[in-house]
Amino acid sequence: MIMKKKIWLAVVFLLSAACLCRAPSFLTPGPKVTNHPAPALKVEPSPFQNIGCGASPDYQPCEATSPLGELGCTNIRDTSPLLGGLDPAYPMVYCLSRYQRSADPPDPALFHRACLTGQNYRLALYKDGQTQLVNDLAELQATFAPIETPDEALSYALAATGLEAQFGYQADSTFRYQVKQIEDTHVTYTGNGYLVNLFDGYLCGCGPHTFFSVDVTVSREGEIEVGKRLPVSEDPKMDGLCID
Repeated sequence: MIMKKKIWLAVVFLLSAACLCRAPSFLTPGPKVTNHPAPALKVEPSPFQNIGCGASPDYQPCEATSPLGELGCTNIRDTSPLLGGLDPAYPMVYCLSRYQRSADPPDPALFHRACLTGQNYRLALYKDGQTQLVNDLAELQATFAPIETPDEALSYALAATGLEAQFGYQADSTFRYQVKQIEDTHVTYTGNGYLVNLFDGYLCGCGPHTFFSVDVTVSREGEIEVGKRLPVSEDPKMDGLCID
């Protein structure tokens, strides 16, 4: 009798352990999330309306004879309002121009986005009654440095890299997470500049489509240092999705 009881208890223990190992996803704790408020910023795009580049906020095609078309912009796109911390606060939009991925190298740009074809991203500013292009980091630095506030650092990092800010993040129990903690975008003063944590969720190619975190250091002089892309999460529903 005693031997049977011991065997029964051992079976119960093994079954319980197996159940714990196969705990359903809704019982699996997600990452700890720390949220931060988004700064109240805005960008004025109105000088670029009704000048031959369409009316949609996304990828507005520019006529070749339009003022921006003559500057090489095949499309324009509204920037994020979060670029509104740049000082001086010029009205601005993104100026896009296409390139083939086989081209070596693409045109000078602040950053590039590419699937089958690529897009060079530059900034078009409305300054002193004229449109001026910011073609690369050196011109961004000459236009907006020194960087003296957290809002400036956030806007500058976004403009220079094309990465994303994340506010109000909420963990999703259906995602695969590679981290135990996630913190919204925030800016930390480092002594001679700022550390800005941003994210890369650009979708291209075939899944899994990983969401990355990236630390960007912005010096007071406007120099940029982009850290490693660290995997944060993946959405299993997108594992088989291919985007061109």
